[in-house]
Amino acid sequence: MVSAVTVSLAGIDPLVTAIGVIFGVGGILNTGIQMVRAAPRFFRYRLARSFFGFRNGQRVLIVCSELDDAEARQWVEPDEFIYMLKYGDLDALFGLVWLIREIYPRCRLEVLSSKEAQSGNIDYDRDVILIGGPDYNKVCEHMLKESSALLGYVEMPCEEAEPRIGLSALGREPWSGGEIHNDFGYIEVGENPFAKGRRAFFFGGCHTIGVTASTKVLQLNNDLGGGLTPTARDNLVRIRRFRRFRNRFCVVFRAALVGATIPGPSVANADFIGAPRTFLGLNISSLVARVRGS
Repeated sequence: MVSAVTVSLAGIDPLVTAIGVIFGVGGILNTGIQMVRAAPRFFRYRLARSFFGFRNGQRVLIVCSELDDAEARQWVEPDEFIYMLKYGDLDALFGLVWLIREIYPRCRLEVLSSKEAQSGNIDYDRDVILIGGPDYNKVCEHMLKESSALLGYVEMPCEEAEPRIGLSALGREPWSGGEIHNDFGYIEVGENPFAKGRRAFFFGGCHTIGVTASTKVLQLNNDLGGGLTPTARDNLVRIRRFRRFRNRFCVVFRAALVGATIPGPSVANADFIGAPRTFLGLNISSLVARVRGS
């Protein structure tokens, strides 16, 4: 009886080994195939991946501005309800979601309006993207107050009944869009004040044109080859150069409505604002200045 069991196990052992080898080789081949397939996408979007720094598959929260009387706007007719009409910066939201989905196909995006984010028990322990300013995005307003934001919103006096919204930074002249067809947009990246080690991305502007333009700084190329537009690639190179060794930075640029579209802006002549450069906790900005002055 014992010998029969021994013979049976001896026959099974090579079979199990062979199956294990087959599955192991298959797993290696599958990984290799997936890497080869992902390589073109990784190369096309390497600059954008460097900007966001997400992992493919991580959780990301997007909070977009919400218009007043949202429910009334959603009912365009008595029997027609359109959910998306509640969002204040819909063009910017579409463009940013499309961009992130293209770069990170398995990224787990959660998109909420400002009031939705305020009304629920939302987990902010992740990277957060905020679209729009504090007038229609109260989550953005709260984060700007709680974080060491480099840029803020101010009311600019004008001859009209209501003051215009402008952007302000310490030691800088305010940026004001003036007429509606010419605006300013900005991007700011810093630490998430509600989650250590996480980041907050602010895409904003004086008005809606500036907010939409802020997402078009990273605009996708609609041609067959895909990828980023040449202007977007140049923008990301300039941003990466300025951002190096800074834990917070901001870039403010001009935006314009041309006909019925908002072209992707260039940051070549933009205003860059940043926290001091640090490395391993040491302020290297002053060190670089001393080296250059010597």
